[in-house]
Amino acid sequence: VFLLLPITGCMVKLFYEGNTRNMESIWKCEFMVSPWMDRCMQIFILIWMFSAGRFLYSRWRAYSRWRRIRQWNRKIEEYEPISHKAIRRMGIPKMPDVYRNPLLHTPVIYGVMHPVVVLPKHSYSDDEVEMIFFHEFSHYKNADLFWKYFVGSILVFHCINPFIKNIQRSLDKWGEICCDLTVKKYAKD
Repeated sequence: VFLLLPITGCMVKLFYEGNTRNMESIWKCEFMVSPWMDRCMQIFILIWMFSAGRFLYSRWRAYSRWRRIRQWNRKIEEYEPISHKAIRRMGIPKMPDVYRNPLLHTPVIYGVMHPVVVLPKHSYSDDEVEMIFFHEFSHYKNADLFWKYFVGSILVFHCINPFIKNIQRSLDKWGEICCDLTVKKYAKD
């Protein structure tokens, strides 16, 4: 019995092999790949290897750029009472460090195990700083950073899969929306 799968270019050979001595009957299945399908698979693997290498190179460049930016971080303690208050209200057990960086334009949080909040070199009112802390700490509390790293590691293998890229975009978008709703919940009117 031969089954032909024309879309994939594979043939599946299904055959029955009976053994009369032991009274066992065995069905065997073999996959046979046509030469043009073998060539297509080689081309697909080359495209995937190129895409994965390109993706890893872009991640390495972004990480190198981030390491250079992080060298400008300076620890600040002027907002420590506000950050302690935000952490207590949100129920976070670990206190992230707070730094200031003149090269950044927006506040960020990084680090899954040792979280760090980095503020740009702007003057903020206490209410603005409190809202920034609520937003950044909710990223930490919701484990957004872990999920971003997890999906990023999956993207290395599925770099040409648009579905996984869509998941990454949706994760970023909904993570930000969730953090904004958390700010609305905790912040004063």
